[in-house]
Formats: sequence, C-alpha cells, structure tokens
Amino acid sequence: MDSLETLYNKSAIWFNYPFYYKDGNRIHYSELRNEFSFSPKARLEYELGIKKIKSGRIFSYAAIAVSTASIFVIGKNKNYGLGMFAGALIINGIGINISLDGRKRIQQAIFIRNKDLLFSPK
Repeated sequence: MDSLETLYNKSAIWFNYPFYYKDGNRIHYSELRNEFSFSPKARLEYELGIKKIKSGRIFSYAAIAVSTASIFVIGKNKNYGLGMFAGALIINGIGINISLDGRKRIQQAIFIRNKDLLFSPK
C-alpha cells in the first residue's frame, strides 16, 4: 500500500452524518478538539465553528421560549400572540442559519487539517 494512502486511512478525519470518524472509529467533539493541534488555521476555523453552533442553539432556545409565551398570549390578544409567534419563527430561522454556518466551518477546518496532514512538507 502507498504510504500516502496509509496515512490517509489511519489519520484523516471524515464526516458521515451525524458522526465524525478517524481510522474507522467514531470520534466525539471532545476528541475532535484535540485533532487540530498541528494546524493553527484549522484550529481557528474549528473554534469559530463551535462558537457559531453554540450561538445558533441559543437562538433556537430563545425561539422556543418566545413561541411558548405566544401560546399563552394568544388567549388574551390574538394579534399580539401571532406576532410573537412569527417573531419566534424568524428567530429560529436565524438560529438554524448560524448553526449551519458553524457546521460548514467545522467541515472546512477538517478539510484544512487533512490537507495539512497529507501534504505538509516534512
């Protein structure tokens, strides 16, 4: 087997929804954090992606809270309650968009890491 192919099979990280794999074994986010030690640009992308995913979750939780509150408000003032619910949908859409951008950044970080691993000057 070629040494580059062996290196790829043993060290590269790939994503098969919803998990990350390395050497055929599933790795978790806590383990994934340690994989970017030799590539500063990939580590920066990874950290930015994690921050965006956390921000997206906050927006999603806020949307759930607002939509729950709108259910109680609809009984007293229908227009105000429906407006709150529409706002919750918008907030949830923003949260989903931010989370997707974070996942894209993590994918970019993995691409950069794998490229640096396979094609770094030695």
